[in-house]
Amino acid sequence: RTILHYIRNWDTLSSNRVDHYIGISDFICQRIQKIYGRKATTIYPPVATEDFRLGKQKRENFYFTVSRMVPYKKISLIVETFQQMPHRKLIVIGDGPEFGRIQKLQGSNVQLLGYQSSAMIQDHLVRCRAFIFAAKEDFGIAPLEAQATGAPVIAYGEGAARETIIDGETGLLFPQQTIDSLIEAINRFETMSFSPIKIRKNAERFSSTRFKKKFKQYTEEKWFIHVEERN
Repeated sequence: RTILHYIRNWDTLSSNRVDHYIGISDFICQRIQKIYGRKATTIYPPVATEDFRLGKQKRENFYFTVSRMVPYKKISLIVETFQQMPHRKLIVIGDGPEFGRIQKLQGSNVQLLGYQSSAMIQDHLVRCRAFIFAAKEDFGIAPLEAQATGAPVIAYGEGAARETIIDGETGLLFPQQTIDSLIEAINRFETMSFSPIKIRKNAERFSSTRFKKKFKQYTEEKWFIHVEERN
C-alpha cells in the first residue's frame, strides 16, 4: 500500500465528519459533489477591489498579464500567441521557474518585466487594452483585480472564469488553451467595445465587504441550526 492509499482513506473518513462544505466557486462545489457526494455552498473569496482604482484615461495599445511563471498559468501560451501577432504588443509582469524559458520565446513586441511592485502592476492594469488570462483556476483573483480597474479580460473559458467574467460584457472567454483559440479571441475583442464602469461593477460582486457579509450570514445560519438541533 502506498502513502497515497492511506491519505485517500484518511480523507474519506474525515469527509464524513464534515457538517457543511463551502467552495470558493461553483466550479469547486461541483468537484466536492463529485468526489464526496456532498452539496457545498459557494462563497467567493474576498478581492480587495477597494485597492484598485478605475482607469479613467484612454486605454493604451498594449495587452497585459501578470502571473507567477509556473506551467499551469500558461504564460508561455500567451507569449507564443503574441509571437504570431507581431502587430500587437504584450507586457508581462511576474517571475518564477519558467521565466528563463519564456524569456527565450519573446519577440520584439513582447516585454517581460519580471517581478514588479503592486503599484507598477496597477499602473499597467489601468492603462492596458485588455488583461490576458490563460489558466484554468479554482477561482482566479488576478482577472478580478483587472476588472476592478475597468480593464476587460480575455480568459480561458474553463474553471471559475465562467463565473467571474461575463462573456461579451466584461471580457471574452476563449474555448481552448491553444494559440489559434487565443488569437481568434483577441481578433474578436478588437471589433468590440466595453464599458469600464460595468466591468468595475462586476468586480465589486467579489469585494471584501461582500465576502464578510456572506460568510457571517452563512456561519450564523448554520450555528443557529446546530443549536436548534442540540436543543
